[in-house]
Amino acid sequence: MHNINEWTPPTVVLLGTKDELIPVTTAEEYQRRMEKLNLRCDLHLYEDQVHGFFNYGRGFYEKPVQNMDQFLTSIGYLPPLK
Repeated sequence: MHNINEWTPPTVVLLGTKDELIPVTTAEEYQRRMEKLNLRCDLHLYEDQVHGFFNYGRGFYEKPVQNMDQFLTSIGYLPPLK
């Protein structure tokens, strides 16, 4: 967060609203700082989820992975699904 500059790459943040390690306000501030420099930061908040919520087998996996795939496709890191 303290090293954001014009070379910071596009960022996707997947965060549970009940994460005890990273407050939602921190993620929102990161996004605000990125956008202030006209940099892309996609923030996805997942209601009532804790830290590590989208690990495979924990029950809440598909939507965050889908959001991550969409982001990576949009910046050219993954090919579009056919």
